[in-house]
Amino acid sequence: MVSGIEPSLDATRQQLIAADVAHFDESGLRVEGRLNWLHVASTDRLTYYSVHPKRGQEGMKTPVICGNSCSSSSSTNKTGQRR
Repeated sequence: MVSGIEPSLDATRQQLIAADVAHFDESGLRVEGRLNWLHVASTDRLTYYSVHPKRGQEGMKTPVICGNSCSSSSSTNKTGQRR
């Protein structure tokens, strides 16, 4: 099933990376009794969820959300203003 939606997931990831303003958040959850992190990347029109065992940028930098495109500047828009 996942392979059937992979093109849509890739398109969503690329649009999030290219967005002028994006919001990133994380929340803890249990997976098979172990603490994991639900990472969320969103704009006003897109939302992408991913579960990863690591939190913070380490979890967000997985290829699932934004690979190496995430940075500490992700908390600001492209003009450098904090959101």
